[in-house]
Amino acid sequence: VVYFHGGGWVVGSLEGYDTSCRRLALQANCVVVSVDYRLAPEQPFPAAVHDAWDATVWCIFMGDSAGGNL
Repeated sequence: VVYFHGGGWVVGSLEGYDTSCRRLALQANCVVVSVDYRLAPEQPFPAAVHDAWDATVWCIFMGDSAGGNL
């Protein structure tokens, strides 16, 4: 699961969703990759979109090279 925390691309952090992501990983028996994307207004659009894309592509390529055992 690639997880993007809430906050409308402006607020939020990995730490604020760590417990939820850990719970999801345990209950679903899966790997959860929580993305630390850049936030506006310090990093204006489309910085967060680029980060989301890069994280998703990373999972595709690294997951394959790891045999899906991220």
